[in-house]
Amino acid sequence: MGRNKYERAIGQEPEGDLWSFTVSNSNNLPLQAAVGVYPRQSGASQHGNVSTAIQSECVEIAKKLGWTDEHIVVYKEDIVVSGRKKMYERLGFSRMIDDITNGRVKAVLAVDVDRFFRDEWGSQYTTFMELCYEHDVIVITPDFISNFKREDHREIFVFNCRRTAMYLKFQVRSRLQYPRKYLQQRGYYAGLGSPPVGYDVDKKPDSPTYRKFIPYRPHAEVVRWLFERYNELQLDVLALAKEIWEKKYILFPLLDDTASDLLRGKLRVTPVTKDGTALGVSKESRQGAEIVGYTLHRAGLESLLCNPTYIGT
Repeated sequence: MGRNKYERAIGQEPEGDLWSFTVSNSNNLPLQAAVGVYPRQSGASQHGNVSTAIQSECVEIAKKLGWTDEHIVVYKEDIVVSGRKKMYERLGFSRMIDDITNGRVKAVLAVDVDRFFRDEWGSQYTTFMELCYEHDVIVITPDFISNFKREDHREIFVFNCRRTAMYLKFQVRSRLQYPRKYLQQRGYYAGLGSPPVGYDVDKKPDSPTYRKFIPYRPHAEVVRWLFERYNELQLDVLALAKEIWEKKYILFPLLDDTASDLLRGKLRVTPVTKDGTALGVSKESRQGAEIVGYTLHRAGLESLLCNPTYIGT
């Protein structure tokens, strides 16, 4: 079957501007209905970089294609939500599905198919294709305008979704995990998770312990006491947890000036107010509270006592 105005060979690079192919092949678009712009990013760290700028440009592209402001719907809720989440687990995507099923939206626009899905098994993007098929919705990306009434368009969309999933599986999850494991096996902080309680990360490039865990002494002393007390209680973690909560111990003092910014942003202990109230993890529960120190819940205490990082320290 010959290619029509909506097609381009798979893998063929666009000439000129990123969206030039789509803009120059945009006849007969459903301009009487709304277009849904889905600007999901890979993560919060992408705010303010080139990827953010490209995806923000989607609204301007929709205008170039002929839609007016009142016919452009932007689903901002999912801006930093993982593409591996199912459609109905994402607030913005759920709203977009509602707009598709009620006929408000007849076109969906994104900078790439990987903005919609990172679905290794294919259940999500095939369901989405069927939904668009049933409601006459086209999908617009820089290099393709997909009309799922056509079998060849469905095949190309599936190919692109699979290609994205395979890239993530072998490039990101496999190849990029090796450097992290390499660092971890040599005692370096690999950038994942929080430093174990009682440790900070040396951020001074000229230091012999650069990027390694170093004791944060005000908290390290408490960790040593916890292990000592745990032994005195004959390895009874429940008794230790009960003792901490009954006596309302403020185990860990507030961070001082020697703590790194990384530790301040990733400290995983429970804040405690002056009257001994332990606060939740949400910012709302901590807002306006006078935090005087930190403690540990039972789960946090068990995690600390089982952490192999403390062996020999």
